[in-house]
Parts: sequence; C-alpha cells; structure tokens
Amino acid sequence: MKTRRVPDPPVDLLNVRGDGPSADAARTATEAIHQTWTLIRDAARDPEVDLKELTRVGDAALKKGLKAADSAAERIRAQIGHIDGQIKERTQPTMTPQMATEIRAMVREDPKRAATLARSDPRMAGAILSGPAALCGLDARQYEQVREAAVLAHASEQAAQRKEAELALSAVERAGTRALADLTKKLGEWDEAKPAQIAKLMEVAR
Repeated sequence: MKTRRVPDPPVDLLNVRGDGPSADAARTATEAIHQTWTLIRDAARDPEVDLKELTRVGDAALKKGLKAADSAAERIRAQIGHIDGQIKERTQPTMTPQMATEIRAMVREDPKRAATLARSDPRMAGAILSGPAALCGLDARQYEQVREAAVLAHASEQAAQRKEAELALSAVERAGTRALADLTKKLGEWDEAKPAQIAKLMEVAR
C-alpha cells in the first residue's frame, strides 16, 4: 500500500492573510490546490480504484488545481503592477522641468536632507526619484532612503496593499510548487508501476 499512499495536504497550505483582492484570489487558488490534493489522497485510499484510473483522475485534478493557481498568480501580479502605478503617481507627481531642476539643485546643496525633503512634499520626492541618483548628488543608499521615505509619507496605504499582494503571490506559488513536487512524483510512480506490481498492490488492498 505504500505506493498508493498520498500524504495529507500541508497544514499551512490555506494560510493566507489579508482581506484585499490579492488575498481573496490567493485563498481561492490555495483552496483549489487543497481540494485537488484531498481528492487524489482519497481516491488513492479506495481499493476499488486501480492505479491506471488513479493516474488519470489524479492527473486531471492536478492540472485543474495548478491552472487555478496560475490564474490567481497572474491576477495578483497584475494587481501588484496596478499598485506600483498608484505608488508612482503619489510619489512622483507631474511637475514642470524647471521645478524639477530647482528641487534637484536644492538637494545637491545638502544631500543629507533629501529624505526629509521627500517626506515633506511629494513634488520633492518626484523631482529626486524621476531621475538618476547622481543628478541630485546622492549615492545609492541615500536614493533608496528617499524612495522609502516618499512611499511611507505619501503612499503608505498602497505600500501595505503591495505587501499583502506579495505575500498572497508567495502563498499561491508555494502551494503550486508543493503540489507539483509531491503529487507529480506520486502520479509518476503510479504511471510507471509494472503490471505485476499493480496486481500485488490491488491484492494487498483487498
């Protein structure tokens, strides 16, 4: 019976937090994977279902579950892209080239104040972030500090939404990877079982 045995779905497979659209999509996908896993496990426990049928049923169920996961991941990635656009709108508002030039000149006079200026006004952040760091006399670390300060000050809600979406995407990808690794291996064992082994397994099952 060892060849027929399928482990239970991982206990944390359905552990998706958040109430946004990305979290909802992730929950739908992980529930589909969980149902797929349970279906294959239960079918394997039924001695009336031979290995050939198990392989057919399991393969169809796994494809359906993974399709749901892929679809959810695509929707979440699109949501992340949308959120990134919102963050950019709030931290890099449109301004005249002259204003951007004046702000960058101000930052070059005292680069250490860059993050403070970015927090004070999104136009300050936008002038800095819309060009390379060197244009404002900043190094890579200072430039990143400006970006973080701008997001925290002017797009904190969107940043939280993005974090939730990232976690949701990770949950979907993790669920799909686990199902693909564990269930595909088991389906392969069933598909490659020799006739004598199948007969022995069915005899043990009875």
